[in-house]
Amino acid sequence: STPLYSSAASDVYKRQNYDSFDSALRDAPRLMKAGPTSIETIDSHVLELAMNDIVWQEVAEYFPAENIEQIKGMNLVEYTAETKEELSAGLSQLIDVLKSTDAATGCVGHGLAMGDDAVKKIWGMRKKAVGLLGNAKGEARPIPFVEDTAVPPENLADFIAEFRAILDSHNLSYGMFGHVDAGVLHVRPAI
Repeated sequence: STPLYSSAASDVYKRQNYDSFDSALRDAPRLMKAGPTSIETIDSHVLELAMNDIVWQEVAEYFPAENIEQIKGMNLVEYTAETKEELSAGLSQLIDVLKSTDAATGCVGHGLAMGDDAVKKIWGMRKKAVGLLGNAKGEARPIPFVEDTAVPPENLADFIAEFRAILDSHNLSYGMFGHVDAGVLHVRPAI
């Protein structure tokens, strides 16, 4: 069962955790079939930086501690609605999509955050990604290298796999995050 953290109906985030960033990217087109308002994604590097920052204190309650080490990618599926009924309908549609496939998605957990306060905390962590990357230790600094990939969402996982292979071949540290539903990711390699 998924815990409810607030009863307000205006906004909800359904969080899907994955065993790899690639799994998160590959599952996003399936999640889009549920008609969410948006789907944001973050990779393990950005998530690790968040967990070591004060911002984590605001969102830790939404992440089960027992499997936090397994999370290597995350999709934040957002729904907004005018009424609780509309919000429930959106969540029901997502649950139907999640149940409709037997495919191994790499999902290692999920959670639910409801209401403006809860969602603002989750958004706060996601928005802080740029600052977290910029505060990384060492001389290398993440630079705004590719700010908006603009790749069709159904092709994004393959594009990013090739992109990551290039960055990895140069032993670069990097963080990736963005609007997976629109195929727009931000890539910040540390140079």
